[in-house]
Amino acid sequence: MELKIGRYEVKRVLGQGAMGKVYLAVDSKLNRKVAIKVLTTGAGNPDIRRRFRLEARAIATLKHPNIVELYDYSGEKSGDLYLVMEYVPGLSLYHLLQERGPMSEATALCIGHEIALALEHAHTHQVVHRDIKPENILLHEGRVVLTDFGVVKAIAPDN
Repeated sequence: MELKIGRYEVKRVLGQGAMGKVYLAVDSKLNRKVAIKVLTTGAGNPDIRRRFRLEARAIATLKHPNIVELYDYSGEKSGDLYLVMEYVPGLSLYHLLQERGPMSEATALCIGHEIALALEHAHTHQVVHRDIKPENILLHEGRVVLTDFGVVKAIAPDN
């Protein structure tokens, strides 16, 4: 796949949703793998562009080991809308359960605890995720990471 998004060299598709695709890419400046969420539907809609900006700003305020980190944003005025985020190479909780079946109660409690910590941090910063599901939880080497703040709601009046 020979595709570039800004300075990022796309390697492959990681996933696809109703509004866009997520790619694995390499940041040529910093020589690191990144995940790029590209809006493919509705880019001409001002409301969708505003929501994409809100997602970028919400993630940018959240620095927590259980929340995916935002590195870059195309900007609301850009022709192509994208978010460049930390690449977490593990499986989603959904895919893990599909591959391995039900997990032990202890494992489920540990994952739930880590997600609760992420949500507590987000709520402390007046951000509500609104789309908690196994597909939006990544697991890699004992780390649990909450992703996809696409339907985020900022609850602070000035946010």
